[in-house]
This record gives sequence, C-alpha cells and structure tokens, in this order.
Amino acid sequence: MAHDPVSVGGDNPVSPQQVATAFFSFVKADTPSESRQVLEQHPELLMPGADPIIATFIRLFRKEVDDRAVAVLEHHAGLLRLCREIGVESAFAGLAYEAAILASDQNLAQTSADDPNYPARSGSLAVQLLKRFERAGDAADLIAAIRTLQGALIAAATGHADRPGL
Repeated sequence: MAHDPVSVGGDNPVSPQQVATAFFSFVKADTPSESRQVLEQHPELLMPGADPIIATFIRLFRKEVDDRAVAVLEHHAGLLRLCREIGVESAFAGLAYEAAILASDQNLAQTSADDPNYPARSGSLAVQLLKRFERAGDAADLIAAIRTLQGALIAAATGHADRPGL
C-alpha cells in the first residue's frame, strides 16, 4: 500500500520510508530520554499523516515477528498518538509514573507478606497508584491503591512501626 509523503510543515514532505525508519529508531531507543531525542530529530513522527504509515509498518511486521514484538511496536505507536494528544512532556511524564508503578509492583511481588518490609513496599505502590489516579482520573487506580493498602494493613502485625494507628 503506497502512502503519500507526510508534511512536517511548510514544503518538507517526508517519505513513508523515512517515517518507518524514524519509527524503528524510536522503538529501538533504550531510555525515555533517547526516545525524546528521536522525536526531536524526527518531528514527522508526531504528524497525523504518520499514523497510517506506522500502522502499515506494524501490519507487515505482524507477519514476521512474534506477538510480544508486535505489542512493543503498538505500544510505541500509542505513545506517539499520546504525544500528539497531550503533548510530549505530559506523555513522557506518564511514562515515569508507569515505570515507578512497575518497579514498586515488582518489588512488592518479590516480598513475602510476612517480610517486615511488606507494609512499606505496599505503601510505596499505593502512593504511585494514587499519583497516577490524580493525574489520569482512572478509578481502577484508586481501587488498586485501596486494595494494596488493605493488604499492607493485614500484613502489618499489631505494633509494627508501619501499621497505622486507629
């Protein structure tokens, strides 16, 4: 399927191959900071005309790679759409919340409920979930934070330093 060049403003059309190459660089970036650098170098990725090209790129890869690789491509395409909708700064701030939640969740998952650090680690995850709730307004984050704190309360023995007093 052929696509017309993408305009990045003025008289600077960009070929579909350039968009696909830039998207591949965006996906391969190792850190959020590197991803942002790719966006600064390739503003065509943020143009609405890039979406059909990226969708075609993903469709072609779907035939060649496993589902996990396709999920990574789709995640990055979604991040580009989010950058367009709410701005690059806000979209990448959301990534920081996601990374903090993932790290807290993994940390908690590696801690047994009878570990004395379990209540504090539960609290850390709950705080991250509450921050994301405040930012995005998703009630599922609020519910998850409450459940996480309930688990911490149950796990914290009476008299534990991290147990809230009633």
